[in-house]
Amino acid sequence: MRELLLTLFILVYTIAVGQRIRDQKYWVGFYNLENLFDTKNDTLVRDNDRTPQGKYHWTLPRLETKLQNISQVVTQINLELKETEWLGLGVCEVENVELLEALTTKNGLLKNAGIIHFDSPDLRGIDVGFLYNQSLFRPTHFQKQKVPLLKDRAEIIYTRDLLIVSGIALESERIHFIITHWPSRSGGEKRSEWRRKTASYYTRKAIDSLASREPEAKIIVMGDFNDDPVNESILQLINPKASNDSLINFSNISYRKGIGSIAHRDKWHLFDQIIGTKSLIDQPGLQAQSFGVYTSRYLQTSRGRYRGYPFRTYAGLQYQGGYSDHFPVVLKLIVKPTETMEYGLK
Repeated sequence: MRELLLTLFILVYTIAVGQRIRDQKYWVGFYNLENLFDTKNDTLVRDNDRTPQGKYHWTLPRLETKLQNISQVVTQINLELKETEWLGLGVCEVENVELLEALTTKNGLLKNAGIIHFDSPDLRGIDVGFLYNQSLFRPTHFQKQKVPLLKDRAEIIYTRDLLIVSGIALESERIHFIITHWPSRSGGEKRSEWRRKTASYYTRKAIDSLASREPEAKIIVMGDFNDDPVNESILQLINPKASNDSLINFSNISYRKGIGSIAHRDKWHLFDQIIGTKSLIDQPGLQAQSFGVYTSRYLQTSRGRYRGYPFRTYAGLQYQGGYSDHFPVVLKLIVKPTETMEYGLK
């Protein structure tokens, strides 16, 4: 009798846990942290301006304010996405792992988060990174991949590395993340386009490498692409001519509605995007549900010419004490046992 009761308890518990996982929603996000530097001068990179003696007068109190601000933003996203648990966050424009470690000591959602980070060869010393909820995600493999740039030069110039993270979510769901920060539009959009096309090629190469080993792989690519969803570099990534295996840009609907994550010269751009494999909508298990740009009022400049723009840390050389010049972006996920999801804003 006791064995029967124990068996029934285990069965009921298993069903309840399984139902909770199926009903639960999760989210992953990406946030450009806008020049998150420490205050020390690193002689190996060009960070002199971001020191107390540099032209930005970047001091420990200002750094501490920025860390608190970032922690607040991520925590607030989680509060506003009711009944939705945080799974992971990709970031860029962070100087080193020590800064990510500092973030995980703040009270809030990121406290005690797991960290994956590599130093990259960017001349300014800014990298990408990945923070994750250790109770929901267990990394099994992670690596960086270089993005060499070469055009009419005798030497290769490297931009930010790709960060590739594979792991197990929700105890049984295998998933891969690629975090990227493509080259900027410095020098003009057209003149610099080849750099982003090169980054697109290496990003697609990383996706295809994962898919060759795991044909139904669930892959989420997130980053600051420095291009909009309609630009050639993104279209090249989504559906390269050499492959019939197209991806889905979950950011498209927001872009068509005129929603952006960064503003420049009175024009909105959706440079911060989340892209994924079709398995995220047509395979059972963890599926994409909706994409959104987080534009809560406190993240916006409140007055003046740039009212409504992201409330940034600096405007030129003038310290503002804000958050970032980018809004964060979020992809909501849900566990579905069999049926196919439709993705979009909900």
